[in-house]
Amino acid sequence: MILYIYMPYKKSTKIGSTKKKMTRTDYKPSDVELEKIEEFYKKFQFMREKVMDKEYTEFNNRTLSQFLDDSQKRANSYVASRDDQGKEAWQANIFTQYTRNKIKAQIASVARTIPAIKINARNDMNEIDVRRSDVMEKLVESSYNDGEMVPQEVIFFDGWDGAVNGTVIKYDGYLRTKAKVKTIKSYDQVTGDIEIDEQEKEIEDKPIELAVNLEHLFIYDPYIVDIQKQPCLIWTQYLNKEQFDFEFSRYKNHKYVEAGESMSQGELDLFFGEHWNERVEKDKIEIVRYYNKQNDEYLIIANGVLLLEAPLLWGKTRKMYPFAKTIYEPFSKSSFFWGNSLPNILMGNQDVANSFINSMVDKTYRTLATPMLIGMVNRDAFDLEDEYVGLDTKIYVDDVSQVTPMPVQAVNPSEFNMLNVITRGIDEASTDSLQSGFGGSGSTAREIVLANQRAEELKGLFFIFLNSLWIQKVNLRVVNILMNYNRPAKVEAILGEDGKEVFYSQFKNFNVSNAELSSGETGTLQIGVVDSQNELNELTKKRGIKKDGQEFNELDVREEESRLNGKPMEIIMITSDYLDNWQYHVEIQTETFYQSKKALDKALAIEKITTVAQLFPDIFMPNKKEFFKDLMMKYDDNPDKYLRNLGEQNPLMALAQGQEQALGDGQNVPVTEQMNRPEQSVARLSGAETI
Repeated sequence: MILYIYMPYKKSTKIGSTKKKMTRTDYKPSDVELEKIEEFYKKFQFMREKVMDKEYTEFNNRTLSQFLDDSQKRANSYVASRDDQGKEAWQANIFTQYTRNKIKAQIASVARTIPAIKINARNDMNEIDVRRSDVMEKLVESSYNDGEMVPQEVIFFDGWDGAVNGTVIKYDGYLRTKAKVKTIKSYDQVTGDIEIDEQEKEIEDKPIELAVNLEHLFIYDPYIVDIQKQPCLIWTQYLNKEQFDFEFSRYKNHKYVEAGESMSQGELDLFFGEHWNERVEKDKIEIVRYYNKQNDEYLIIANGVLLLEAPLLWGKTRKMYPFAKTIYEPFSKSSFFWGNSLPNILMGNQDVANSFINSMVDKTYRTLATPMLIGMVNRDAFDLEDEYVGLDTKIYVDDVSQVTPMPVQAVNPSEFNMLNVITRGIDEASTDSLQSGFGGSGSTAREIVLANQRAEELKGLFFIFLNSLWIQKVNLRVVNILMNYNRPAKVEAILGEDGKEVFYSQFKNFNVSNAELSSGETGTLQIGVVDSQNELNELTKKRGIKKDGQEFNELDVREEESRLNGKPMEIIMITSDYLDNWQYHVEIQTETFYQSKKALDKALAIEKITTVAQLFPDIFMPNKKEFFKDLMMKYDDNPDKYLRNLGEQNPLMALAQGQEQALGDGQNVPVTEQMNRPEQSVARLSGAETI
């Protein structure tokens, strides 16, 4: 089984009920439970003090929390107040957007579609079953399309969390919720009388994926990289009483759990109070989940009350933690659990850039409001001006009888050059300005190629880690599906032929939209689950005659009805144990993380055309239409609409004849001259100066 987040419907207690409300003082754990809780809290305290609150050289002698706080502030371009920095009110207080723009540029390179997933189902003989492989792939795809966010959003935030925090951890679980649902049976508009029907209904029943706060996932060893190899893990959450009741009321010890503010002073001295009292806000409940592979142990404890003690629920023979983890970039010590963040990597250059820009703004401001050296003899007059005008740019001196402007030097070219050196350092540590969307008109195809090569080298490592994250997530999702999709959604009792009750299990159907069907059409692939092979045989048994003497079964009829309604559908039926006892190998097509580089393609196409036209005109002239067609295809445009109207007057004729063409900036310059000007970029000709 996978962890269930269960939100049950509870009927309210009747007025006048004598049912006693349980309190913490009623909680009487056994000696074994008490020992288990005490042992857990000792380990919890160790992991908090010796691991999570420890200062690491990798974090510049900071704790994990301090590292994350600084990285997140830099990603948001947070700037401290002038008072905190000892600045005057007139001084600039700017945190430049370099870091945030580089993060966005990195994330923009993540694909807009879910990575292509390949799953191979293998038996004990390492033989692949194609049909089982395909069914599991479709179920995984269906589960992601059923999530809270579309897959593209999930990919974006995975990348964002990785770049900003250096590490991203995802939890894969199962959400099963029931709630009270009210429906209006009748309503009298005259009297206002309403008849309401209340029923307990299932509102959620699906796999879920959650981002885990890094400060809330406690690890045992900071120098074990693989999260699945950690001896144990602790995941903490903090809920108010209402949230807690909503999620955990199915546990028998739930009734003993109280929020911090409800605890008496005497209770706080007990074993279940002393450990969490300092950490938990007065109106909150601390939920701690403890996972231990070595002991095959899973605990849930709420403010010291043991709610659940069970074996690990994830996996059968090979147990797993329900967490996937990856990093943005490793530190120099590759065995460190957490990764380095992009804001931390850019910290030095970012801080220097901030200082330079703020100083340059201050310097420019002083040139606009030049201080005056004023002799004391003129003080009265200028004090009168201050009273009415409010300026304060005057310095009174004893040895100047007249009014003299103080010489203030403006920002000079060397200072701009130094700022350019700093920004180049930021580019080299992240992405070039071209990849950040700030390419200028002087970017040639060659420059774009070099910039892309540099960017791909830097981003390549990030894509490797993202690929690893997705493999881990899909592996967890496969386990999730195996443990939950074979569970009946509803069990009904019916009378058999002998008059005895027969229990009939109903399972969910799983739909995959925009799937390629066996007919070659694109439509909905529906995967249905039944309890037994006999039930499957009954569904697929030929029955009735539709037309032309051809027999159809129930599934055939449903597919045909859907097709006639303009919604092609294919139905696949499997038994509840069809996917069991097979090993599933997950692969991710890494290239699907990359976006196509349109600007680069355009620039290279233009450069190719101009080079051939200049150096090999005899080859270019007979093939000018083909060159034009290739170019238009790079722009996702139809070349035929131009060729129909122009006939032989192909726009590329100008390239061969050296005629003047109008550029985007309104200048008429011969193409041959454009190609000989180093400042004139191919990207400008192609309209591809930004990426």
